[in-house]
Amino acid sequence: MVNIPPGEASCVCLRVYLHHWYAIGHVVESRLSQPSFKKTISKPFFWGKLLLFVLVLAGLGVQVRANWEKLPELSAPHPGWFAFSWVIGVLAMMLVPVILRNILDCHGCQVFYRSSFGLYFVPLQGKYIPGKVWSMLWAMSAFRKVGVSWPTALSCLVVLTLLNLISALLVSVGLGSTVLNFPWYADILAFLLLILLEPRIFRYGINLALKLPGKDPVHNTLNLAKIGRLLVLNLLYWLLFGIGYWALAKSLFPTLGFTVAYLVAAQSGAFLIALLAFFAPAGLGVREGILAALLAPLMGIGPAIVLAGGQRLWQISLELPCAAVGLYFLRKLPGVGKGNR
Repeated sequence: MVNIPPGEASCVCLRVYLHHWYAIGHVVESRLSQPSFKKTISKPFFWGKLLLFVLVLAGLGVQVRANWEKLPELSAPHPGWFAFSWVIGVLAMMLVPVILRNILDCHGCQVFYRSSFGLYFVPLQGKYIPGKVWSMLWAMSAFRKVGVSWPTALSCLVVLTLLNLISALLVSVGLGSTVLNFPWYADILAFLLLILLEPRIFRYGINLALKLPGKDPVHNTLNLAKIGRLLVLNLLYWLLFGIGYWALAKSLFPTLGFTVAYLVAAQSGAFLIALLAFFAPAGLGVREGILAALLAPLMGIGPAIVLAGGQRLWQISLELPCAAVGLYFLRKLPGVGKGNR
């Protein structure tokens, strides 16, 4: 699984994500409240995904148990490096509402930064609930609350996800070609995906995603300059997030010889490949296994397991406070309105 080039993985990720958007589109439009729990658990597909998820966690547990003696004894993290990792991680998180706000503006919706902060981080927490529908349901509810129609909101989320995938691919392949020895054709696949950013192709793909569930095309003003600016912001996000992860690793293992480029490429590559695990909420367990496998040749399996698990906890420690602040913003502040900035 670790040998899957991120270029191939991201192609499949795009198809998987579009499939989920099509499948839940009618559910979101007809019902923004939580789906019936009884109806959800009555579907065999739910139990199949749950079984796969349990098997993955069990496999990881077996690996951790088998390598238990190799796990290093941890002392308190270096306070300077740990604080630096959290500050850089917060800066990376602050970029995403900026990106979402720009995307909304291209769709004719002007929002406050505080509103876009809540629109992104509050629904994001639904990714940890099995089913991969909760984040979308909460997002649609939040967008509707601030006055954005379902097709427009869906179009914005498609744009945001596509840019996020392509930027993660560029970072992982660009750095991974040297530090992770990705195959030569991964660079070609990354270049071919950039063609999707041509404005006409980009808009066609977005409207196709809306047309399949029976929605009318959504107008947007995305052009090459705007798409380029959004891509640069996404690339900056992945670089900052990777640097923050490197600082976290330095706080835990200051004597190990790993580079910034290696950890940035490894964590973005693990993110891409873990998206294929449709059965795992937020790629839980899968991403950790991939990341540990990518880091093990450099630092040994023991520290790699610790850093893979630590990355998840570090990310959650960044997202939860942002979600709490975002929820407060959504409840207290006005949102979308023509000319309302």
